[in-house]
Amino acid sequence: MDTSKPGGMAGQPRIPREIVESETFANQRSRAVASPRRLDDLIDGLLFTIARIPEDFPGIGGVSLARYVGPLDRLRIWFTYDDDFVTLQGIERVAPGD
Repeated sequence: MDTSKPGGMAGQPRIPREIVESETFANQRSRAVASPRRLDDLIDGLLFTIARIPEDFPGIGGVSLARYVGPLDRLRIWFTYDDDFVTLQGIERVAPGD
C-alpha cells in the first residue's frame, strides 16, 4: 500500500484529505441509523481510512464504495475524491445478507 500523498515523497505519511458531505449524504444520514452520534461512532474509523487512501476502495465511474459491517449495523457509503477532498455522496443501511 502506498503511504505517500500524490506529489509527495514516497514513504512519507499521507496527508488526509478533507471530508465533506454532499447534500444527498446529509439527508440520507438521518435515515441510516437512529442517532447521528451513533453513526459518527460507527464510521469514524472508516472515514479516517477513506481520507488517507480513498484509491484503495473499489469504484465505478468515478464513484467509490466503502462498506461498514458491524455486529448490528451494515452500511454502504459512496464517495468521490480528488487530491484534496473526499466528498461523501450517499449512505444506506444494508439488510443482513445483502
